[in-house]
Amino acid sequence: MKRFLVMLTLLLMVIPSVAQDKTQNKDNLIDLGGGYQLALPRTWTTPTPNIEITYPVDDKFDSVVLVDVLFATQAVIISPAALADVFDGQEKLSFEDAYILAMAEIYDFEVSSPDLEPAGLENYEGMVLKYTNSNDDGTVIFGGTYIIEVDDSGSYLVADVYSDGDDFLDENERVVELLDAVIAPESTATDSGDSQAQGEPCFVSTETARTATVRVGPGTNRTALLFLPVGDEFSVTGRLVTDDETVWYQLDKTEVDPTTSAAELWVAQADVDEAGDCALVGETSAPPIRPIIPSAPPAGSTDGSGATVPAGGTIPQSGTWTLVLAERGLVSCLGTNTVEFETDQIFISRVFTDNLSVAGGGASFTFLEFTFVKTAQGAYSGAIALDSNGASYGVKFYVQNTGFMSGETVFNENVQGLACSFTIPLTASRG
Repeated sequence: MKRFLVMLTLLLMVIPSVAQDKTQNKDNLIDLGGGYQLALPRTWTTPTPNIEITYPVDDKFDSVVLVDVLFATQAVIISPAALADVFDGQEKLSFEDAYILAMAEIYDFEVSSPDLEPAGLENYEGMVLKYTNSNDDGTVIFGGTYIIEVDDSGSYLVADVYSDGDDFLDENERVVELLDAVIAPESTATDSGDSQAQGEPCFVSTETARTATVRVGPGTNRTALLFLPVGDEFSVTGRLVTDDETVWYQLDKTEVDPTTSAAELWVAQADVDEAGDCALVGETSAPPIRPIIPSAPPAGSTDGSGATVPAGGTIPQSGTWTLVLAERGLVSCLGTNTVEFETDQIFISRVFTDNLSVAGGGASFTFLEFTFVKTAQGAYSGAIALDSNGASYGVKFYVQNTGFMSGETVFNENVQGLACSFTIPLTASRG
């Protein structure tokens, strides 16, 4: 029996650590001041006004506050530029001495001989002092104050990262992911020998079949035409950031599919691997929404169950189908911005193959042992019951032609006490 197996408890665990080179992930940069930037990991975002910051910092340090929406974690980051006066005129200090001096200035908190331990970063040398604090309301905060040397001249960054989860002291991969993404000024140099200034051509590719969906425009509401072939590189001719801050690349259609009738071909940045200076690709405008209507099958043709297929290809053809969940989805929790997350944090598998059987002349179809009912021309909807907790997850399919459907699953869950809405795009193809 093929069913979706969802482990929502993974949302309360730690994102697997992904080491970030200083020059990578520049599409969502946070300015820390003084030329320092942070290539913000996907689950981290800036807080909205109704999120209370537990440990605010004096305004003179111009701190940057971030929240991890999946794990109810906060981070207060103070740039080396804001700490320049603190360390001005000092000899190069040990981490312990730098930590003592920084805490005294930032929090007016005097410490001596702190029990520091290595921060475990890949891009920088750093130390951390872990702590627990009991609040007046009885809650307990678990955290760590980090001091990181971002260059050899004795410039230090300070970060206070904390959560109400007791796994923080033992599992800090998401903190490492965040702090390793700091970009020092020398990493963004634009001299004539720097490849970023040269503007190397941008190419995209995929190493995973059936994951990079090519569409007629930027957005999951645009008609899906095909999957990008595995292993080939394709030229990017334009770039667009949509209202939900998703990045889309316009592709050279003569390379992808020279026979297509579509005016433009687009792919989501999240679905492809990049090569070259893709962040420097010129912005372009989105084409008007004109869905491409697939060619109608021959008059009187039938699907696998013997039902007549109407013009427009609005009924999927019975047979073996493969459903693929996108590698990334979107989550928005109450009081936070919408951010991306890795789909495999929730689902055991992203690829499901089973027989699809059309019934009632296209009134419904059964797939993965669940029934989906036609709600409009070319649209089917149903709910998938999960084995793990008995919940139902809504799924919508939009038939592009008799052998290809796009769609999404949308569901709500509480994460660390916050009401969150999840959306995961999907595609399904016959054969």
